[in-house]
Amino acid sequence: MAERSLPGTLKNLALALLNATLLLLAVCLFLAWQLVQSFADISTQLTETLTGITPLRTDVQVLSAESAALRAELTALRDLERTGTADLSQGALARIAGLEARLTEIADRVDGITSAPETLMIAALDHALDRATGGLTKLADCKAPDT
Repeated sequence: MAERSLPGTLKNLALALLNATLLLLAVCLFLAWQLVQSFADISTQLTETLTGITPLRTDVQVLSAESAALRAELTALRDLERTGTADLSQGALARIAGLEARLTEIADRVDGITSAPETLMIAALDHALDRATGGLTKLADCKAPDT
């Protein structure tokens, strides 16, 4: 059997340490690249979401104006004091009031999102970090297959 010398063993240990360090660095770079890619995807989706909210805000304003116009028309009909029309207009007024309440709630939510997009961004980043943590946990739980 060949004798092993101390300098040769130390050299082999240093090479193994360098190899392990380079492999660990490669894994870290890959994970960092994946994380940056996730953040880029999230920022793109966030931009698209905020861009899509603007037409929604316009639609809510148009619906609010239309419901106000309907309310005015029904009020005018009720003022005619026709018995059949008055009952119909009273029910329609109640439905319009409910519609206006829902539209106001939607408008408030849209305003909340557009006035504070950082809240939406924080939620998206939390989701991305949860996904990244889950991926790292799965990677940490990897084991060699039994042979």
